Amino acid sequence: MIGNKLHTLLNELSTHQQKVLLARCKQSNHKVMQLFHTFLLQKDFSILSLNAFLKAEVERNWPLSNAQEKELKIRRFASLFADEIEAVILETYLEQKKSVRNILLAQALETKGNTQLLNQYYEKGYKHALEDEDDLNQMIGLKGKFRMNYASPNEKDLHKALDANEEFLRVLKFSYDDRLIEYYHNKTNIYLEKNSLIDHEKEQLICEIEGCLEHQQLPLNKASLYFSLAKLHFNSPKLYAFLAEGKKYLQEEKVHSKEYEAFYRKALFLELRLNFFSGKPIHELTALTDRILQENQSFTIMNNNTLFYKILFTILNNEIEVAERLLNENHIYFRGQGNVLEDFLRAVLFEKRKEYRKALNLLNELMYTSNYFFAVFARLLFISIQIKRNNYQLIKSIVDSTNRMLVNNPDSPLGQDAHMYTLLQLKNKSAKRKQKTGISDPHLTVFHTYLLEEA
Repeated sequence: MIGNKLHTLLNELSTHQQKVLLARCKQSNHKVMQLFHTFLLQKDFSILSLNAFLKAEVERNWPLSNAQEKELKIRRFASLFADEIEAVILETYLEQKKSVRNILLAQALETKGNTQLLNQYYEKGYKHALEDEDDLNQMIGLKGKFRMNYASPNEKDLHKALDANEEFLRVLKFSYDDRLIEYYHNKTNIYLEKNSLIDHEKEQLICEIEGCLEHQQLPLNKASLYFSLAKLHFNSPKLYAFLAEGKKYLQEEKVHSKEYEAFYRKALFLELRLNFFSGKPIHELTALTDRILQENQSFTIMNNNTLFYKILFTILNNEIEVAERLLNENHIYFRGQGNVLEDFLRAVLFEKRKEYRKALNLLNELMYTSNYFFAVFARLLFISIQIKRNNYQLIKSIVDSTNRMLVNNPDSPLGQDAHMYTLLQLKNKSAKRKQKTGISDPHLTVFHTYLLEEA
């Protein structure tokens, strides 16, 4: 199919951006833009509809061209349409992000040499960056202010240059700490997903983070570092102590800035995820999920991962109608890669209703998704359903391939022991063997427990 990028961009447009794009196309006299306007009015942005439209228009306007020329024209149209969408996305972004807008204007006019005008743009960019709590653009604005005031023929402007340079140092020190803490946050996130990439330096990383904690003064920075330590101890009794310390410093933060709100939401979701995989009971998980969703009301973008857990726990609590309503009402948040989350939830809903054929149709796709988390859970649910249907002949190959998947991914740590344990118990049930009592019972998630109770 031609136009995958264009198709993706079309589906990323907000309602406002769609209106801006339509207006631009309508006002243009360019034939390509008029063609794009015709397509946009269809309101069917599927890849099939896009290809059908482009092929039909090329055929209508250039019927005598050969097949290769027609394909080139189709690709050219798709590229031009994508460029126009990107222009609208940038335009609407710069309307909101005034710090970036002013800095870009200054940089675009640098070669003209009008230091007074450039200084105005850098000053505005810096002030808006302060409002946005954007330290990187603050530094760009301050660098610009220093250069323009230093280059000024007015000697009085040297004082302004000095002030800008001192402020630059203050922001730089703050930014360094911020970026270093972000580095540890990112690295420990990778540890949770694939610990073999970090294991060789885990102890050194712990020492670095503990050392960093000693000179940190800001509660938010300390909270972030304690949450990083929690991730490195996800399978240790120290997990809950580090989580508690992180939450304590979060509560000490008096200024609830945008940065605080964004981090607070991430911290709550991390706590939810770690508690889920460490086997916390469903009533605690549900309460935490409700709390996160309440906090999310101040954000324009909903976290679909939190929604996923909320709906999953609602299903496991046998509130089927409520779960289905939540899923339908929030369908928009599961677009794109979120389709995997939605399909998994619908599969669990179908399984709960004993509509096994519908569940299996979804699971047949999910078992081979590149998302390890959902691929494993889909396989375990698939095996559980086949046990209920007494389709034992279909189970062995899936059990074997799932076992290979787990063995080949020993460094995907979250839930790994619980996956292995649940798979073995389901295998024993499918073979009608007695459960082996000598096997160590790991921390089972509420979903693993559900599978074993239902199978």
